Amino acid sequence: MKKTLILSILYLSIFSLTKAQNEACQCVQVFEQMTQKIEKNYIAYHLNKSEIEEAYKTQKSEFHKKSTETTMEQCTALLQDFLRFFQDKHVFAVAFPKPTEEELNTTKILLQNNLIKDVGTVTAKDIEGYWTDGSSKYAILPNPNENIKFSHVAIIIEHQDAAKIGEIKLGVSLNQQQEWVGKYYPNNYAERYTQIKTYKEGKLLNIWGGIIWARLDDKNTAIFSPIKPTLKNLNEKTVLIDLPSFLIEKKDFDDFLKTNENSIAEASYLIIDLRGNTGGNGIYYNLFSFFAEKSLKSPQGLAIASDDNIAYFTKFANLNQANDPHTVVVNNMKTNNGQIVKGPIYPDFMPKIRKSNIQKVVIWTDKGCMSAAEAFILQAKGLSTKVTTIGNATGGVIDYNNVNSIPISCERYGIYFGYPTYSMHENVKTQGYNKTGIIPDIIIETNVDYTNFTLEFLNK
Repeated sequence: MKKTLILSILYLSIFSLTKAQNEACQCVQVFEQMTQKIEKNYIAYHLNKSEIEEAYKTQKSEFHKKSTETTMEQCTALLQDFLRFFQDKHVFAVAFPKPTEEELNTTKILLQNNLIKDVGTVTAKDIEGYWTDGSSKYAILPNPNENIKFSHVAIIIEHQDAAKIGEIKLGVSLNQQQEWVGKYYPNNYAERYTQIKTYKEGKLLNIWGGIIWARLDDKNTAIFSPIKPTLKNLNEKTVLIDLPSFLIEKKDFDDFLKTNENSIAEASYLIIDLRGNTGGNGIYYNLFSFFAEKSLKSPQGLAIASDDNIAYFTKFANLNQANDPHTVVVNNMKTNNGQIVKGPIYPDFMPKIRKSNIQKVVIWTDKGCMSAAEAFILQAKGLSTKVTTIGNATGGVIDYNNVNSIPISCERYGIYFGYPTYSMHENVKTQGYNKTGIIPDIIIETNVDYTNFTLEFLNK
């Protein structure tokens, strides 16, 4: 009897805890907390408040109602739909859930019970085709399994763990905005919301959360890294550097420059392929040394003083130095909470000039160039008159920078709200790039061969 009573109490305690957790994990509460964070922390909201306030209130009311009818499993998708209002990809909701072992095992069994061993003939069309993440191979194809709800799936076709071959890595369908959205299944089976999109004429696949895949010519093509920089000598005068991502370590980038410094320095013409580079970190400054001509003045943007933003800038501040750029911002925010204040101002930047023969630099751009890639473009043009941009307009994710990610509500679902902490400069409303992207100096059609077009341009 005593044992039964203890087990009953234990069961009731677990049941009560689970019930309390479920009650705390409601999408409406997550939505309310996120909108509060927007209104306190997001500088673009404050700079544009007079123009967007009525439309924002309407959007907020509509989605608040939707959030009361949305499960936590669908909550991230709803939050992301709401955040489209701001037309700023630096504002986002992302989930890194912490499921129970039982839930992980359920997902694993689902995937293992629905293996697709034979993918048949896979054509290269939009997202369809063969892909690699640098360690495995995948085939994206129309979903042949009626037990899986998505229209398209990515199937693992090569993996170091043979038991995973045939598993679904992600599943997506087109939403009302004609975006590919669905679920991504990491190796630990903690499924999460995802969006995917191709860039660079379909050669790169960007997966929500900083994951990049590269297209393979066929299933037998050797695996390669989709994010590492590469160099190719096009002729005796021209070098092509491909920079698919800035999501690599700075040391690795500097090692790449060191390995190839003679090829770069001895070239007359340097082509930098930034297409599909959705950003990352400012690891690229040493590349400027090969063609910079002058110093670059750092613009000063605007920020909103809030507790979250104070905590963000404090992480980078040297509080023992009164003139430290981040310390100045922190101190200003502490005395002006809730007000718009000046962002950090950094010293002028002048790279160490290397001896080189470079006469002209061309940067290839497309809609996939965002964030740090757009900063690279603006900084390169600011440092040198040798630079010409060729291609198409960039993605327009540059006006508001330096993203802070903060957890929202229920820890179990791991939802984070990300937002930029300050504007690029004080006049982004009238002199920004988010609405148009950075327009290249020379616009070319997407079906034009970039290499031949650029070589003709360089030799004029």
